[in-house]
Amino acid sequence: MRYLNISWVIKTKMDKARRKEYDRRYNERNREKIRERHREYYKSENGKKIRRTHEWKLQGIIADSWEEVYSWYMETETCDICDRVLTTGTLNTSSMKCLDHDHSIKDDYNIRGVICHSCNASERSTHKYVYPNGPGYRFQKSIKGKSFCKCFKTLEEAVAFRDAFIYKDYSV
Repeated sequence: MRYLNISWVIKTKMDKARRKEYDRRYNERNREKIRERHREYYKSENGKKIRRTHEWKLQGIIADSWEEVYSWYMETETCDICDRVLTTGTLNTSSMKCLDHDHSIKDDYNIRGVICHSCNASERSTHKYVYPNGPGYRFQKSIKGKSFCKCFKTLEEAVAFRDAFIYKDYSV
């Protein structure tokens, strides 16, 4: 059985406490320099990528490889739905790129595509209520607490059903 050297444990804790105090004082004295260094980093390509993937994670987007998703996102030039030329930036314009995802999927890959902000906000977007389901697609929508769900082999069948479904009156 090995015995702990008590003096070493006390010294280590004191060193940690001293280091923590030193770091705190350093950060207080150099606050502006640290902020400027962070601003510069987030302007770099790697900083932009880190920030964007962090925002996607906060939004609930789940992916297997963030590197692949980011490169796909950056390479996409037109909207998957309306073929509009996409822009990137911090302003919410109708042509701004959005990574569309399924909010109902919480434990698996849930990305549907790269679309424009206008299509993402639109009730009639191609991806609305149509989700990948194994080898096929699933239409799913809730109206007044009642859930409607149907599976299809192709995306076209699911979208056609969705379009017909939306025009029906389910107010009863």
